Amino acid sequence: LLSLETITNLDYNWRDLGGELISLMGTRINPDTKRAVAECLGALGFLLAAQYDQFVKFIVDAAKRSSDKYPEERTMILRSLANSLNFIGVCCVQSRIAPPHIEDVMAAVKKQLDTNDSPTVLIPLLDICLAVAQYFPAVFKKSFDDIVDFTVGWYVEPDQPKSVVEKCAQMLTDLRPFWFDALPTAVTLMKQFVDDASAYLEELVTDKATRPDEALRKTAAILRALVTVLSVVNVPQAQPIIVPFVEKLFGTVASQSAQLRRIIAPEVGDVIASMADVLWCSLQVVPKAEWLNAAVKSVRIMMAHPAVGYGTVFDNMSREMTAPVVQMVIGPEGAVHGLVHGSREVIHAMIDLYAKLLTPKALPTLQAAYHCVRTELIEALSEMESNAKGEEFDYWSTTVAEKRTLVILNALATLGAVKNSLIAMMGLTPSLFVMLMCETPVAEKWFVVNYPGCHYALLYVVKMHSEKHDNFIANSGWLNERNRLPMLTEGPTANHFARILNTLAKLLLIDDAMWYDTRNLVIDWVHGIAFGMNADVLQEVLERTEMIEMRRALLESFLRHSLPKKTISDQTQKSNTSTATANEASRCRFF
Repeated sequence: LLSLETITNLDYNWRDLGGELISLMGTRINPDTKRAVAECLGALGFLLAAQYDQFVKFIVDAAKRSSDKYPEERTMILRSLANSLNFIGVCCVQSRIAPPHIEDVMAAVKKQLDTNDSPTVLIPLLDICLAVAQYFPAVFKKSFDDIVDFTVGWYVEPDQPKSVVEKCAQMLTDLRPFWFDALPTAVTLMKQFVDDASAYLEELVTDKATRPDEALRKTAAILRALVTVLSVVNVPQAQPIIVPFVEKLFGTVASQSAQLRRIIAPEVGDVIASMADVLWCSLQVVPKAEWLNAAVKSVRIMMAHPAVGYGTVFDNMSREMTAPVVQMVIGPEGAVHGLVHGSREVIHAMIDLYAKLLTPKALPTLQAAYHCVRTELIEALSEMESNAKGEEFDYWSTTVAEKRTLVILNALATLGAVKNSLIAMMGLTPSLFVMLMCETPVAEKWFVVNYPGCHYALLYVVKMHSEKHDNFIANSGWLNERNRLPMLTEGPTANHFARILNTLAKLLLIDDAMWYDTRNLVIDWVHGIAFGMNADVLQEVLERTEMIEMRRALLESFLRHSLPKKTISDQTQKSNTSTATANEASRCRFF
């Protein structure tokens, strides 16, 4: 159809063709086919550019005839109108269409928006507006205020489908060129948002009959719209008009965050996430140091709310806001670092916070928290190494570093226990296994001897994480190298099993320096590997260098710990030796 260029080249009555295409939209054919039909009908509209008013009337009449019970049919019909405008714009044939015909389009769209209550139908209506705004800006400018009102009306309603929220946000953002000519309107709109949000929060505090869940959801939706508009108009040429508003806005949101302390409801988390976004956008407009400090203070107040789960708050924040706020809370200068000196209850709460942030639920939150935790762990381990190997021992700094390490390892246990999560496996760089095995002194003697508690915790987490993935045996390069095509590279976990064996061999060689419980952990890990492989797999890996070294180290450990001890009486020595020998033999017999 597009190759015909004009309707005169079509050897078919266009109304008949259009009618047949529309009839397909009311059938039960699959959605992909319906979308293709809508593109065909849009291409027909492209051919009718010189008679576009007739095509518009044809589409509008078809939309009116479609059943209200089945909005999908009307959605596809309207989508074809949006497709036709996009074809006309992409092919640069706008000049073929008389401006009044596009004005007819906008008039029909506004009439539909005025009566439509279907989220499904809303999407193509807004797509039509976006196409007109892009390719016929002079015509759209006359309808800008009306379209913004319709869009905002849907956007500030809570519990909208995700598709509607995303489309409304796209609509307000893509209209950026028109906002610059209507900055006073933008400021007026944002002031209305602030007033409405303040009214809902005030009503919650003063009127006990108000349902908290509804008021909080409405407040969160209004603040979400405020963030979108503020982000759009944040450009240098708008500063003289926007800055005075933002200066008042910042103080208002900061005071509102304090009001939330008196409101107990699960939906508080949504409002807090939106407030944090407002503070972040305000800092982008007016990057003052004192504002940053005030924002951190407000975020701390919000995070301390008893009805708010940290993970919920961070997961509901925008992607741009997540990393900076996570950094404020658990980064190098984070608000919670001083808590490591607190009571046992405080430290447990700190571990719980870290664990919630490291839950593989929302990737931006997980990545931001993982980066902070990894940096802190490496710094703490470096501090411990310098104290262990240095000439002077700083008791205070070592104690703090140990506490930080134990908090992080306890929190990482939650992430380490996750199995079959693509976010946890593929979304982290480096992977959790690589960080724990390659970036820590898990098998270094100075760490084993000087920090046995931290070593036990680290070994426990890496063992649990490995065993959750069956020690990565199935993905080992040893088992797959014969079946892998030469042009394909090894998978990211292909060498994990070999690294586990290397680490176990090193640990067995220094197990005299370990805690008794830590050595049992190592032996248990070896035992699990031995009995976790079937005979075919065992035969495949038994003669590998890493396996031989681990078996040799296990035998040496077995012999060392079976030798009689001079300080023990002969009878006790004989009994202990026999018991140890039996226990070790039962663990080693598979090798």
